[in-house]
Amino acid sequence: MTGCDDIFDDVSGLGAGAGCYAIGTKVLVVLFGKYDGTTLLTPGDTLTLKSNSVKSFNQEYSRSGTGSETIQSADSPPQVTALLSGPETLPSCGYVKMDGRKSTGSGARALTYVWSVSSSGSTSAVDSTLASINAENSNNGAAAVEFDGADMDANKPYEFTLSVTNFLGESDSTSLTITRSGVAAPEVKVIVEGTDAEAALIADSFGLTAEVKYYSACVAAGETQFQWSVNNSDVPLNLKTMYTRRLYVPANTLPGGEALEFTVRVFKSSNVSAYVETTVTVVTIQSDLIAVIDGGKEFTVGRDSGELVLNADNSIDPDEEARAWEYEWQCLQNTDNSACWSFNPDTVGYLIINDTNIGESQLSFDALSLEADKEYIFTVTVRKDDRSAFTSVTISAVDGNPPKILLEFDDEDAIVNDDQYVIFSATITHEADIDNIQWETADTDLGYGYIDFDDESNMLFSPLSYSIFSGSTLALVGIQKGVVSRGTEYAITVTVETTDGQNSTAKAYLTVRSGPTSCDFTVPDHEELDEVVFLMENCVTQQMPTPQLPTFVEKSDGSYEAVTEKKSEPSINGIGKPKLDSSDTRTYLMNVCDRNDMCTEYDVTATVTEKSSFSAAEISDFKANNVDAKKYAGDTLGALTNRNMLPDAGSDESSRRRRAAETTSDVVTEQLELVQLTIANSVLDSSSVSALIDQIESISTDDMNLVDQSKSRDPILSQWSSG
Repeated sequence: MTGCDDIFDDVSGLGAGAGCYAIGTKVLVVLFGKYDGTTLLTPGDTLTLKSNSVKSFNQEYSRSGTGSETIQSADSPPQVTALLSGPETLPSCGYVKMDGRKSTGSGARALTYVWSVSSSGSTSAVDSTLASINAENSNNGAAAVEFDGADMDANKPYEFTLSVTNFLGESDSTSLTITRSGVAAPEVKVIVEGTDAEAALIADSFGLTAEVKYYSACVAAGETQFQWSVNNSDVPLNLKTMYTRRLYVPANTLPGGEALEFTVRVFKSSNVSAYVETTVTVVTIQSDLIAVIDGGKEFTVGRDSGELVLNADNSIDPDEEARAWEYEWQCLQNTDNSACWSFNPDTVGYLIINDTNIGESQLSFDALSLEADKEYIFTVTVRKDDRSAFTSVTISAVDGNPPKILLEFDDEDAIVNDDQYVIFSATITHEADIDNIQWETADTDLGYGYIDFDDESNMLFSPLSYSIFSGSTLALVGIQKGVVSRGTEYAITVTVETTDGQNSTAKAYLTVRSGPTSCDFTVPDHEELDEVVFLMENCVTQQMPTPQLPTFVEKSDGSYEAVTEKKSEPSINGIGKPKLDSSDTRTYLMNVCDRNDMCTEYDVTATVTEKSSFSAAEISDFKANNVDAKKYAGDTLGALTNRNMLPDAGSDESSRRRRAAETTSDVVTEQLELVQLTIANSVLDSSSVSALIDQIESISTDDMNLVDQSKSRDPILSQWSSG
């Protein structure tokens, strides 16, 4: 089977990009695709199996499944969370732009949006605009709003409310208060990038970006100054970026459980008193602790193996809070559902967990305390102040001294992305020589995933084993990237047999994150060098937010060039790339990632119309609006990207040269200045570096003198890597 249409008769109601995945040998997961204008299946509708499509696993002559399955209502329907972004303050002129596209809980279907406003100022013009917007899309409304700020009275707060409802009737509302100032200042909007402003983990680093737009009717573009502050004097602001467009907030620098107000003051250097301030609230939360007991989730213990140690020392605090760990152990003899008494047929025995060891990070006791053929569940609860977490291991006790297995995984919390290598290791202590080590997936009949360890194409390397010293062996197995499936949990077991006929097994569980499952990416057809909107909406993912990696555009040689930085907003304003000589279309590509860097790639092809002419006056106007204005507003990487699109950047004449120029050209001087400003005023992440590298590629080294050539790409990147 390669898709849903191999399994079901009619899949038109599953949506575009639907997926069907076998989880183990008895569970089939059907994942709805995105809404594509067709009617999607709802509770009460049916899916009918295609003839000869489903048979028993590995049974060549089994009968095929038949019949239909009725879609049931969800026990836990998707909950809607209304999210609204926009500027809290407008200058004396400008446009109100609010966006609700980051709202979640759509269930891969269209959401309904209803906008309203209240204010002590006049609302008649705004009410009329919102009524028209609510009537769009057959009265389902629109996710974004834009109108002239002149419709609002100056210095009067306007509270805008967005109500969002999904197809199951689940709904949520949120509000944003906007005030139009009487000050002639630029428009400022603060974007939170890299975390969720409503629930920012203090273990996350993130950025606050002040998007600045000048309106010539209010104030012409000019050199812009930024000044960040926060309403908590104990919070240290990053010294390199607190006076730049983008404030970098390092991980583990914020207190947990607080609503922090970050404010940016923006003004022109030539008029310090005419400033505008915009505030964004970031609610911080502490990360969950991760309780860990070394050795896997289930393993065998021989009663004659001596001291048994259960180690919880490697429990994890992602926040790295300087607080002491507390531990509390519990034990249940699961076979008889009783307390864990030490086993001795001649005496009453004692509690395995008692006052001497209940609060230790390592629980140790003699394995003879366990009764053969009984199953024990040991649980540890770890705490730091008000945070706690627990985990358990299941021990099967047997007579004798079979191999003792300590099963470990290279990712500390056993939760992975599907695009990473997976490596398991087993440290084996044994008396007799090892005869066989067998790796496999278990419990596939319970819905756990299946991996064929005998298929070499699945393996990063074949199972290995090394003798560490006499009586101790290390066994390893590696799984290739892309073998594990998204949204799947695996039960991995290793069984060790020795030459004296004894054997033991250890089991660990591996969870693969789901990542974004569907999104709509659109780029309109455009004339080259016109402003376009890169729009990503209707994303479905388990982890929010969904930062977008740089928008890429296909070049003439088939490779891709980054044209934007990573953004957390669903819409990105940019400039449409020039037309390629060989094609009337250009393909744009965007990756959407959750906070765990689980990414899904989307692409779209747009038709590009060639400009019939591009006069010197038009070039000058383009530079003023799309290069100089961005440079003044602190977006030097955006300014560089736009500068590189102009016809005089990297011209054919310069590319034919073979020797360095005596003097660096004016064009290249502009480009190099923007590169240096980007490095000097930013904390560059991988997204910014990717975009910067691609834009540096567009700078003609033949138009540089030898000194500037020596400062080009490699030294620039070394400054980033060392800083």
